[in-house]
Amino acid sequence: MLCDKNVKQDNLFTVRRGVLPVMALALLLGVSSAMAAGTFRVNAASAAGAPTGLSWASAFQDIQDGVNAADLAGGGEVWVARGTYTNPTSNRMAVSMAENVHIYGGFAGTETSRGQRNWVSNVTVIDGENSSQGATGADNSTLDGFTITRGYSGFSGGGMYNAGTAPVVAHCVFSNNKAYSDGGGMANNSASPTVIDCDFVDNEALNGYGGAIGTYLGSPAVSGCVFSGNTAKFDGGALHNTGGAPTFTNCQITDNTAVKGSAANNDNSAVLFTNCTFAGNIANAGGSAIYGNIAGPTLKNCIAWGDAVAEITGAAATVTYSCVQGGHTGTGNISTNPLFVSGFVTLQAGSPCIDTGTASGAPATDLLGLSRPAGAGYDMGAYEYGATAPTVAVPDVVGLDSADAETAITDAGLTFTVVEEASGTVPPGEVIAQDPVGGTDVTTGSDVTLTVSTGPAGGCAGCQAGKGALTLDDLKKQFGDTLLAGLALLALLAVKGRKL
Repeated sequence: MLCDKNVKQDNLFTVRRGVLPVMALALLLGVSSAMAAGTFRVNAASAAGAPTGLSWASAFQDIQDGVNAADLAGGGEVWVARGTYTNPTSNRMAVSMAENVHIYGGFAGTETSRGQRNWVSNVTVIDGENSSQGATGADNSTLDGFTITRGYSGFSGGGMYNAGTAPVVAHCVFSNNKAYSDGGGMANNSASPTVIDCDFVDNEALNGYGGAIGTYLGSPAVSGCVFSGNTAKFDGGALHNTGGAPTFTNCQITDNTAVKGSAANNDNSAVLFTNCTFAGNIANAGGSAIYGNIAGPTLKNCIAWGDAVAEITGAAATVTYSCVQGGHTGTGNISTNPLFVSGFVTLQAGSPCIDTGTASGAPATDLLGLSRPAGAGYDMGAYEYGATAPTVAVPDVVGLDSADAETAITDAGLTFTVVEEASGTVPPGEVIAQDPVGGTDVTTGSDVTLTVSTGPAGGCAGCQAGKGALTLDDLKKQFGDTLLAGLALLALLAVKGRKL
């Protein structure tokens, strides 16, 4: 029943690098403008003899080297090109995240801005090789655009382990990870990560709980995720929550297996499920898909249908505006077949779940990022019937510096493509034109083409801000050894406080 999700592109701000005068001083001091901006590159295919990570030509081969460099610089971003990355040392994890370091996969290895990456076509894999954890989290950190696979832990968290931290994990696939105890895909120990648009598929808790995610005394916020084919030896085929107040919004939880709580087992946890769909989950010992011990879960705008053997049992659950096979007490609940599309858990026309949810606490979009409500009311379940992509007005960025223009575009939830064009009237680095023009309504995630001036024809094309860190050879080609030496001398005198 795994239903493919549409691809949504990156809409976060872009880190840019300095302009030429800063570059001359940075080269003299042995620090590039990329170092100042805190952007480091990793490419498994890199042939750099003494990599610095400050350009794709000088990329690190290992993710951890990029993380360590960013950490040493006080934080920043690590851009990782497509390929497979394993644990190069005897550490028990392939990637140890660091505070204030944000790791992004999905690059081809040529990009000059994060908005140009595509984590779907440029698959970037962290492979635990069935011997080490995939990653460990940190506060104020990000793991975005990776496939984490074959992670293993003799304790908890085969794919990822978070202890007392709150990282952001987005656009990731956790597949075929295993833990001896809890959280085959991810374990949260007093940790509260934000998990967005991730798939957890075929992960396993070999001798414990929570095949996909196991949480102990944490409050993770999980949205737009698919949980399918995960197993646990005991309880919580997909999810096991002990204490805390986890939230799950717009999630598909299907075809998971455990003794009880085959979809979600909740042990004295104030867990909230909003617009989630449960189907095809199997409880081996005659249990239910959703189980509560001591404290029952809360479900709103959910669908629980076609699970074996029952849907919701254990401590009294609070269920409202939901479709539950066999029925359940609560305001707005129904027990009529939701009419799933064959082989999926999206809704057919005429489904009783269409327009019968509540607007109170409902998300503005569904699992695919499409706008809610699409009809007269909010639908039950993870997918809104007949929904369309949300729209946004394109910002007018003509006349702005390219860095400011790109920030405005990505802040609006759009992507951009830069086209360079010589101009004798528009300063280098300034936007000459854009397509679509400012004020045009487009769907979120659409691309905007920015035409950026390189200055007069025959001038220094590529020298405007953000077009990559210039190397010493680049400066020699552009300006010659004599001028370069003069710039270096001026920079040195400025540092020493001397005058000519």
